[in-house]
Amino acid sequence: MRKEERIVVKINVKDVVQDTAQPRQDWANNEKALLSLTEDIKDKGMYYPIIVSPFVKTDNNELILGDMASKRDDRKWWILDGERRWLSAVSLGHKTIDAMVRTNLTMLEMLEIQFASNTKRLQVTITEMSKAVLRFRDEYKKENGEYDEADFIKSLCSLTGFSSAYFTMVEAINRADDDMKDSVLADEVGGYAPYEIEKATKDEDFRRGITDAYLESEKQIGALAPRALRYDLKVIEAEGNLNPSEKRLLAKQMMNDFTHKGGRTRDSEPHFLLYKQKAMKFLREVQHWNLSGLKNQEVLTLVGLIEGVYNHFKEDRRLNGQMFSRKTGENMFGTKETGGDLD
Repeated sequence: MRKEERIVVKINVKDVVQDTAQPRQDWANNEKALLSLTEDIKDKGMYYPIIVSPFVKTDNNELILGDMASKRDDRKWWILDGERRWLSAVSLGHKTIDAMVRTNLTMLEMLEIQFASNTKRLQVTITEMSKAVLRFRDEYKKENGEYDEADFIKSLCSLTGFSSAYFTMVEAINRADDDMKDSVLADEVGGYAPYEIEKATKDEDFRRGITDAYLESEKQIGALAPRALRYDLKVIEAEGNLNPSEKRLLAKQMMNDFTHKGGRTRDSEPHFLLYKQKAMKFLREVQHWNLSGLKNQEVLTLVGLIEGVYNHFKEDRRLNGQMFSRKTGENMFGTKETGGDLD
C-alpha cells in the first residue's frame, strides 16, 4: 500500500454512501451496540474520524476513484472504516463528520482496509463474510493476475485474523448451488450447512439430495445435521448399487428421516430406497453378532423378533387388501428351507 499524506477534514454526511457489500451488515442484531455508540457520540463527541475514499459512478456504471474523483463536484465518499460512527451521525442529525480522506488507493486496497477494520470488532456473520469474499476475490484476481486459492485464503487470514478453516466454511456458501446459496443468504438455512454437506460426502448426487431436504423442509434443519449421515453415505457409495437419481432421492430421504427422529409417525408416503437402506444396515449389523456364543433359546428369541417384522409386513398387506405370499418351502427371506432346528 502506497504512502500518502493523511489529513482529517469535515465532509458532508449526506455525501457519504453506505457500502452494502462490506463485511459487516447485520446492524439489526447489533442495534444495542449502535445505540450505545450514538449516545456516547451525543454526549462526548466522536473521538476518531471515519476513513473514506472519493468515488464517482458514471452513467455507464463505471467507477472513478482517487484523485480524479476527488476533483469532481459530483463525487461521493466511500466508507472504508467507521460506518457505525457515520450511522450515529446520521441518527443525530449531524450535517458534517470528521473524516480521513484516502485518495491514493486501488480498489483492492480499499477492500483490504474494510476487511481489516470491520472483521476485528463486532462479530461478522458467516453469510456477511461470504458476500464480502466474493467481491474481494474479483479485485484480487484483477490485481494479482494468476490466481492461487491458497494464497488468496492466506491473505484473508492475514487481514482478518480468522483461520483458514473458517474461510473454508465461508467458501462453501459460495460454492453451493444457487438455490442453496440464496436460502443461506436469506437466513432460511444456517450458514454452516453448505460446509457440513460438503464434509458429509464427496458425491455430488448425495450432496444435492441433502440440499433438497434443506430447501423443501417446512422447519429449519440444523446446520450440523449432515454429520449424522456421513458414515452411512460412505458405505452406500462404496457399494455402488444406485444410479444418480436414486442417490439423490435416498440422501434426501435419509436427511428427512434423521430430522424427524423423536416425533416420527407413520410415513404418509412410501420410501423404498430408505427402507431398503435401513434393512441392509441392519443385516450388516447382524453379521457382526457373535451368535455362536448364545444359547439356543437366546437365538430363538432373536429369530422371533425378526420374524415379528415379517409378520408385521403380512398383516399390513392384509389390512390394505394386498397380496403377500411366498412359495411353499420358502422361509421369510424368500429362500428354500434347509431344515434343522435349535432345540
